[in-house]
Amino acid sequence: MEHIQIRRAEHTDIDKLREFYAEAYGTNFKYKYPERYKWIFEENPFNKDATLQIFIAIDNKGRIIGHAAASKAKCKIFNHFTDLGWGVDAFNLLEYRGQGIGKKLQRINQDAHTVFASVSMTEINKIIKLKLGAKKGPASYTYVKFTNFEKRFTSLIIGILQFRLNFKRISKDYSVALTKSDIYDDKDTELWNKTKSIYDFAVERDAYYLNWRYKKQPHTTHYCLRAYNRDKILCGILVYRIAEEVNPKSIIITELFGLSEELGVFNALLKEVEKISKESSFLQIQIAVSDKNIKKIILEKGYIPVSENNLIINGPEHLIGGLSQESTAMITFGDQDWDEYPLAKNQSFFEIIQNTYFNNKYFLKKNFILRNIIKMYFFYLKLRFPQRNLSNRQSL
Repeated sequence: MEHIQIRRAEHTDIDKLREFYAEAYGTNFKYKYPERYKWIFEENPFNKDATLQIFIAIDNKGRIIGHAAASKAKCKIFNHFTDLGWGVDAFNLLEYRGQGIGKKLQRINQDAHTVFASVSMTEINKIIKLKLGAKKGPASYTYVKFTNFEKRFTSLIIGILQFRLNFKRISKDYSVALTKSDIYDDKDTELWNKTKSIYDFAVERDAYYLNWRYKKQPHTTHYCLRAYNRDKILCGILVYRIAEEVNPKSIIITELFGLSEELGVFNALLKEVEKISKESSFLQIQIAVSDKNIKKIILEKGYIPVSENNLIINGPEHLIGGLSQESTAMITFGDQDWDEYPLAKNQSFFEIIQNTYFNNKYFLKKNFILRNIIKMYFFYLKLRFPQRNLSNRQSL
């Protein structure tokens, strides 16, 4: 086996990195370099110096054959505030997989950060991280709501899935303003400071962070909905983007937070974004939620659960020791570059039905009519598409 060197990348490696990205990502290369590279690794305001948060594996010819990196942020864990490295861009060239290179890259990457975490990753990377001492933390749940349908039968089934008897919530009146995410200011920071105390884990979502994350992010535009109460006090924020890379287009909500005692504010913000989606004939809305109060509103408004992603976190015991899967957290599509452009994917009707039937039986347990409708639907599919494997429990 040839000697493989593992080390931190330097700015003088840029030509080799460019060649690696081109080989590793193919047609998506232009979305990795140069704009995104500069945004995450060179212009990230949470990097304390000019050191690249990139680690590379180099073969005996000087060629980069493996890569693991981190996007820096500031987070709170209980009452502690610390630097966080979100794991990003872990990739080995095909012919070098299965040789332990990925594990070595993961180890040197995580050891370079006080706290290192991931929420979106391949199953192999998750196994490696857990073997290296990481632990499972709270989960973020992905939900989808269809706002337009192409077929009547699809509309009927999805409509039943999205129906809730308690979908109406009596709440205060809120005015909702739509603004482009040009600027986040002190009022947004003030709202976050009022909000964050309920979370055991969360990235600091002050104006400094939000401006970097959403104003400077390349390739896509984010929009911000703000909800104010009758006294014109800011009570909630929703950030979303239009997933133009999918057809039909959809909406991805990357942030939703606000005052926990004002649950009606989330209802108002979601109602507004659903209106935008319907008027624009977008197919669906996707959102990732870990906040239990927001999850309750999401379900009441007919969003369908499609997947679950646990926080995988590594750090010193005095910081992360108290974290568990029961801890409270704010984890959204905005974290870890989870919603990386152009990787959005519409949830298909078949995947939604299959996932609901196989992986969310608790959801159907008390819904006799719905359970039998879905069974009839699967019987229909087996007759029409006998070659399709309906027992395949896909990870959505």
